[in-house]
Amino acid sequence: MRVSVIIPNFDKGRSLAACLDAVFAQAPAPDEVIVVDDASTDGSAGLASRYDIRLLRNAVNRGVSHARNRGAAAATGDVLVFVDSDVALAPGALANAVAELERHPSCGVVQGIYADRPMFPGGGAVAAYKTRAEHHWRSRRAGVVDATLFALTAVRREAWEAVGGFDETLRDAEDVEWGTRLPDAWEIRMSADVLGHHDDADRLRPYLREVFRRARTYATTLTARPVRRRRGIDVAAVATMTSAAAVLPGVALAVWRPWLAFVPVLALLGFLVLDRAVLRYGPSFVVIRYLTHVVEFAGMALGSRRLQQAFAALFAVALATGLVLFLGAQDWTPARDLAAHLGSGRVAGILGLAALINAAGLVLGLISWRALFADLGARVSGWTSSRLFFVGFLTKFLPGRFIALPVLLRMGREVDVGPVRLAGLFALSWGVVALTGLTVGIAAGPGLAGARFGWLLLAALPVVALLIRPALFNSALALALRVLRRPPPAVSASDRGMRGALAAQTLSWVVSGHHLWLLAVVAGAPPVASYAVCIGGFAAGAVAGVVVLVAPDGLGVREAVVMVGLVTVLPFSVATSVVLASRLVCSLSEMAVGAGGLLTAELMHRRRPAPVALGGPR
Repeated sequence: MRVSVIIPNFDKGRSLAACLDAVFAQAPAPDEVIVVDDASTDGSAGLASRYDIRLLRNAVNRGVSHARNRGAAAATGDVLVFVDSDVALAPGALANAVAELERHPSCGVVQGIYADRPMFPGGGAVAAYKTRAEHHWRSRRAGVVDATLFALTAVRREAWEAVGGFDETLRDAEDVEWGTRLPDAWEIRMSADVLGHHDDADRLRPYLREVFRRARTYATTLTARPVRRRRGIDVAAVATMTSAAAVLPGVALAVWRPWLAFVPVLALLGFLVLDRAVLRYGPSFVVIRYLTHVVEFAGMALGSRRLQQAFAALFAVALATGLVLFLGAQDWTPARDLAAHLGSGRVAGILGLAALINAAGLVLGLISWRALFADLGARVSGWTSSRLFFVGFLTKFLPGRFIALPVLLRMGREVDVGPVRLAGLFALSWGVVALTGLTVGIAAGPGLAGARFGWLLLAALPVVALLIRPALFNSALALALRVLRRPPPAVSASDRGMRGALAAQTLSWVVSGHHLWLLAVVAGAPPVASYAVCIGGFAAGAVAGVVVLVAPDGLGVREAVVMVGLVTVLPFSVATSVVLASRLVCSLSEMAVGAGGLLTAELMHRRRPAPVALGGPR
């Protein structure tokens, strides 16, 4: 068989020489070696030109799929051997791959495994983990497999032509997608005799980003396209991944309800038992393996429509359960005591009025969100953007709130708002909520501490400055990201959108705070002295509650902050009753507005026109 080696390369100057040296050291040597340089900027194309190869150069970077396709189109071999430019073949790798094809006429693809030693020594814990993990888990799967991985793979020309090359729109998991189109008549084999030394990632963040991208693309590919016959789901692998991912929300449940501590413990034990092979390599290996599973789970969940549908159902069940438990945990004594003192009719009227006041504040919060969404989302109806607001809002009643993420991303994708834009939108919205809430809270300081603390009113200056010149927010955000050495923000708000969001959210805090003031005055607080205390105290307490993710709706945190102010205008026992009554009013009004708003928005969303996407990254 005539053998063509195809090496795609992009900025792999560190490893390309070792890759080519290993190829030319094979016995017998390949009939031809083709390097496709995908517009490298590190001089690696010049390095490749020193070897006896055929060098194809792209003027612009078009991705590994195009590079492999171009190399295959130029190749003349009966066997196409794809070797990534960060892989150095072990002695005999090519001969063993060809021999495997010859032994099994129905085999169309032979893929190798990474050796248990990296291309270069050192590299730290991440590189050590990747090297050992890849070698261990791929060695266990040697034989006939389902998926294709093209870092080190030999393909019969006939099998390649039956598939037709890689999907050039994909830059991740393109090799897996290729295998889904391979006809069932062709076997895929993994051989432990076809070895290559890999130059693995040595930093945790880039490695986890790669894991996430591949997992998401893999899930999208397998659920959105017809696939070849499979041997079945690896139940152990799915269970291990799910167990690892369940630890974090389990911890949130345990913090909320200590008797639920068994949930994260069982999840962690499940991960360790199912993936017990990691224990032999030490603690650092276990930690990286755990993080890998969590990130893989997130990528699969966000890439698979079926999993997103399952999460939507799970979210609905969890939300209903959380609301029931949340209401059950409330202290209803103040309402009963107040009813006995004032009469049930008067109490119902006061609580109903307080609930309406708080609901009006929530509507202003929705207006703030929609002002930002009009800038950063898609050109869709207000009801469609409201769906995202209400889902995000209702998660405040769930400890941890993690379960809503796949649901929100799926809803965003339906209206052409991808994860990058959606994350930026929620981050910007939360920034507006926190900034205005703290501003209203601190500005109430003089009413709480006396006129000599009037300088606290200066806390309003950031909001005033942003109302005058909203572009300052985008500039400050970009500067902060530059200091943190992070990419520039994917989204930015217009002057009109920022002004609208800041004004509506500030009014939201002020209006909602009036429900606490009403309850305090009814309980005997002096109307003038308690006004700023109630308005500012509620805003500050609500923001503090938002920060504490593990407590549903900041349960306990918000009350503690509000109490600091109320005890200056009411006796401690009376202030406690007012705080608890406020919690009852807020819970009922927020549930009613959230659930009713989501239902209405969902019904109106179904009548929406087709969305028109805005420009910018997704």
